[in-house]
Parts: sequence; C-alpha cells; structure tokens
Amino acid sequence: MMELMTQRKEDLQAGGRRRKTRRGSRKGSRKARKGSKKRTAGKWIGHVKKFAKDNNMSFKDAMSSSACKSSYKKM
Repeated sequence: MMELMTQRKEDLQAGGRRRKTRRGSRKGSRKARKGSKKRTAGKWIGHVKKFAKDNNMSFKDAMSSSACKSSYKKM
C-alpha cells in the first residue's frame, strides 16, 4: 500500500506544479484603460434603433425586418 502511495506522488509531480489562483475580490484593483473611449454606434445600428422605436418593435425584430433593410438602402 505504501509503495502505491509513493508511486502516485511521483506520477503527480512529473506533471509540474499547479497554478495558484487569486482568492478574494478584485473589485478595487481594476484600473481604467488608457486611451479607451466608448465608440458611437454605426449608422446601420442607429438606423435600426430608430426604425424599431418608430414602428413599435424590438431591436431584434427590426434587425430581421425587410422593411428596415430597404428603408436603409433608400437613405
């Protein structure tokens, strides 16, 4: 039995050490990204949002709507 335990330990050590994980919260340690600005939405996304609002439908429905696609091409 003892031989089996020592053999298992040797097998486990051959693979290397396990990485240590961080414990505890990292809430306060978050840094602001340097030079990252929030980009404005593209023209197509803006058009879809406006179309959805005007036609009283969800953004998802407006994205797949053929009327929305054709009205964007006319612009």
